[in-house]
Amino acid sequence: MRRKMEVHEFHNLVSTRYYQGAYEEEVFANGNIKKTHYISSPNGIVAMRKTVNGTSQMYYVLTDYLGSIDAVVPAVSGVLPVVEYYSYDAWGNRRDPGDWTLPETRTTYITDRGYTGHEMLDEFGLINANGRIYEPSTGRFLSPDNYVQSPDYSQSFNRYAYGFNNPMMFTDPDGELAWFVPVIIGAVAGFEIGGNWRHGWNFSDWHLNPLNKEDRWTTNDWARATIGAMVGAGVGLGFSSVFADACHITQLSPGIQFGFSETGAVSTGWTITYNAISTANINMASRIMQGGSPSQIAYSGIVGFGAGLIGGTFASLHKFNLGSDRYTMSIKGIRTQNYVTNILNGAGDRLVRSIDENLTGEQNLLNTFLGGVEGLISARFFSSDAFLNFGRGWNHYRYPITGRYLSSFLATNSTSNPGASFMLARIYGAIYPWWQFAPEAVIGFSPWTFFALSAIHNGFADSRYPYAYNFLSPDY
Repeated sequence: MRRKMEVHEFHNLVSTRYYQGAYEEEVFANGNIKKTHYISSPNGIVAMRKTVNGTSQMYYVLTDYLGSIDAVVPAVSGVLPVVEYYSYDAWGNRRDPGDWTLPETRTTYITDRGYTGHEMLDEFGLINANGRIYEPSTGRFLSPDNYVQSPDYSQSFNRYAYGFNNPMMFTDPDGELAWFVPVIIGAVAGFEIGGNWRHGWNFSDWHLNPLNKEDRWTTNDWARATIGAMVGAGVGLGFSSVFADACHITQLSPGIQFGFSETGAVSTGWTITYNAISTANINMASRIMQGGSPSQIAYSGIVGFGAGLIGGTFASLHKFNLGSDRYTMSIKGIRTQNYVTNILNGAGDRLVRSIDENLTGEQNLLNTFLGGVEGLISARFFSSDAFLNFGRGWNHYRYPITGRYLSSFLATNSTSNPGASFMLARIYGAIYPWWQFAPEAVIGFSPWTFFALSAIHNGFADSRYPYAYNFLSPDY
């Protein structure tokens, strides 16, 4: 993740540029200061505010289908130039926007962003693709990709190539590994391992043929395969995060940092996939600790995967907004993800448990409702400022990084354990009576909310909610 760049000419400092997500500030040797704040939608950059020596101007940014900037238009009429046009050849070389001749004769531009939305290093004829540096004159990166992304496609074996040598169809948002490759490999390998669990890890009998009539899989076989696939996908996701930097979509550097690409499509996939797989694995781990059978563990994983999938989709609608950068999610996005995921996860998990116990329809509905309430309590509590601001330090203008994943992890853990959030509400209510409003500043959760939820749980949950263990007992 870039923080600073210095430009020197004949050993003399020309300018220093600082990066903070969507914000850039360039300080020139002559004392001039240029500040640029990029505003993005899920489809890429749409506007920018540029301030030069205190004079500010808003511009609209027009892009093509690859995300390359075609034109910059002042938001206020009468400002010159009315429109500044840009053009590039197929590989990203600047060209004259009027007649498409090479090379481009201009040397200064309103914005330094250009081909596929990347930073143009015009002094060197290079493009900063974040993960690697790209040279458009040769259509090659200056360093190789760490991995062969598609072993079944010959163009992938040239690890210096850009976009499989097809720049009119593909873009390389970050110059790095496609993060989903290890996830798919992990899921397939996990399915194979889980499906052959029943063979007692006898590798001489290693095979996978679930449809063979002579070796028909039982429900438990499919359950074990599902568990293996979920765990394997989680391992693959971790591999992408830690070892491959996952296209710069995830990054573990000094301090844990995760986030998004500027184009939106890749980042949305990461958001949804991460939330679905992590929720599934947390559910399964909780069910294992509760002594569940392979089928029960698999069902918990499936419920978690579905809830995480929907929650991540809703969260992706809020991740791009003013001031957010590529490595973070907005406060609204984090809370949306936590609320949707945990309400659905709690309701779905309790419904599956009720059906598994052959309870009545009325009890099924009650458990489903209370499971959703538990998810709401967990999400509300762990999405408070105290958790979201964890590791944020003094800079609260920057969106949470560690707090995003911490709050999601704790909320899902609480929801996956029946009765845990009700116990949390009861403990909180015992420490802080409902008339004391001071704790709201500590955890960001209005005490009257816990009071209302406690009233629900005390009214009818104790005697008719079978999956709370001892947490809801009047004598607890």
